[in-house]
Amino acid sequence: MIPLSIVLFISSKSNYSKFLYTSLTVIMILALFATMARSSWLGLFASLTFIIFVFKKKIFTYKKWFFSVVLIIFLVMLIPTRWNNESKPFGFYVIDRAASILSLEKSGPAAYQRFLIWLSAWDISKQNPVIGSGWGLFEMLFPFYQQRYLIHPNLTQRTHANNAHNVFLENLSQTGIIGLGIFLWLIFCIVKFGFHQIRNVKNDFQKTVAVGIFAGVIGMLVDNVVNVTLYFVIPGFFFWMNLGILSGLGTSEKKVFKHTIVSKISLSILILIAALLIKMYIATFYAEKNYFTGFKLAKRQNTPIEQAIPYLEKAHQLHRLEVNNNYELANGYARMSAQFRYAGAPVQADEYQKKAIWAYKEAIAANPGYDEIYFNMATIHAQRKEFDIAEENYKRAVFINPFSLDAIMGLGNIYLFSEKYEPARNLYRRATRINPSNKDIWNNLGYVNMKLNRTDEAKECYKIALAIDPNFELAKRNLSNIVPRQKIQNGK
Repeated sequence: MIPLSIVLFISSKSNYSKFLYTSLTVIMILALFATMARSSWLGLFASLTFIIFVFKKKIFTYKKWFFSVVLIIFLVMLIPTRWNNESKPFGFYVIDRAASILSLEKSGPAAYQRFLIWLSAWDISKQNPVIGSGWGLFEMLFPFYQQRYLIHPNLTQRTHANNAHNVFLENLSQTGIIGLGIFLWLIFCIVKFGFHQIRNVKNDFQKTVAVGIFAGVIGMLVDNVVNVTLYFVIPGFFFWMNLGILSGLGTSEKKVFKHTIVSKISLSILILIAALLIKMYIATFYAEKNYFTGFKLAKRQNTPIEQAIPYLEKAHQLHRLEVNNNYELANGYARMSAQFRYAGAPVQADEYQKKAIWAYKEAIAANPGYDEIYFNMATIHAQRKEFDIAEENYKRAVFINPFSLDAIMGLGNIYLFSEKYEPARNLYRRATRINPSNKDIWNNLGYVNMKLNRTDEAKECYKIALAIDPNFELAKRNLSNIVPRQKIQNGK
């Protein structure tokens, strides 16, 4: 919409129109900056480049306008803004975020997450290269294809993705070469038709609008090189709406269609299907609205979780199979259970534990590939003394994400409680390779070795734990207990 606003300014005649489009442009650019979405910024840059190329002669006649827009944006950038518990000028965050595009170090976990997603998406594509793995299944398959890459420490910082973050890999992984070929042909036709309209539309105003719309299309396609906003509801709606407007430019002739019984029946069926789809999308929209409201309340400090739960429950009613909402709802129930448990109300705590388990199962029904769902559910089962079920869910969490130390420690604790020392030893040994600087893992491994009468190995484990933290009292006590134990074993 920003490119369209700019070209409408160029074509406007009155000062009122120029002021209106200037205001809209400034507001939309600032709103785009506030999203901190770097891919969208790249898309805007591509759109502006195309507009400047087309209107290079006119652009210089509006130098004052461009200066005023830049000046207003600059002044707004000076406004102090709070972000991540810091208060700095808004422009500082924008510039820092933009600079991270060219710096892998500044991009941090987000950049490495992209690499992890793209590598996994390519592997998914190779599994079914011709027809793909099925539309909508990327989010479910991704956790099982990322495992081989998690040995790289930088790739373990973010291990979730609900899309391929690249529209070409998104199509290739889910619809194969056939689907990607159709998609590329569609893009080719869109680009070809856009240039056709710009060249052939006779009306100057419509030609200007065509440039603005097509510039937006270019920006959207650039954005989707590292994103899939074509498949997001609001961006996707505006993308196809603008293409519809573009296709209607330059046409003035009227066409009369004669309806037969077959065409009327077909039209009625299409209207019914459209009505059902509209109803479904409205419900989904309100479900998302309730989810985000509940999510914000759940994460807000000093806000009772009771305020968030009704919104999350409403979102579940409107859209049952939405993994993020179901997961947050389950976490809300789990927090309520903990509150009642600490307050000495075991009946209410038990009730909310059951609700939490139900909601976690609903999250799994939506997407079985999130390791923390199984981890949290296992923790609830462990609290309920249902150790066999807890063990199975911890195992699933470790299977999905073999580098999750929380899941490994949880499963290890179940093994220790159940006196399954050999499986516990194998688990902790693997954990030491994942995180060799974790003192608790070494201490637990030492304890397991003691239980298995591997005294020398236990002594080494405790020494390593103390080398990591010389003030680790538990490891000190365990190590000091080894000498008396050895004397007893030796009959001294």
